[in-house]
Amino acid sequence: MTISDPTVVYRGLDFPTVERLAEYLREEGVDARVSVPDPQCAVTIPMFATHHEVLAANFDTDKVRALIEKWQAGARGESLPQSCATDLFCYHCGESLTSQLPVCPACKASLD
Repeated sequence: MTISDPTVVYRGLDFPTVERLAEYLREEGVDARVSVPDPQCAVTIPMFATHHEVLAANFDTDKVRALIEKWQAGARGESLPQSCATDLFCYHCGESLTSQLPVCPACKASLD
């Protein structure tokens, strides 16, 4: 089924992750955008309590569902999409990572 109106296809708490998903969907030919590209609400509402949304228009629901599942599998380390592989970093110290690791090589902190 093709949806023509902008529709929420994903919600997440981590804004950079939501941005990367929208970028991945665009690379795959889906007209997807983050609903609020620069979340000013983070000034008054803590970021950890803010849901960010990816909106898509003119898309096939089954295709988008499959793409999001593939992207989520990659986020778990099963086969990371190329668009996300370059954005890996330690969220404790900021060290860039070449692959997903259980422990940061710089600060030795545990990574999820």
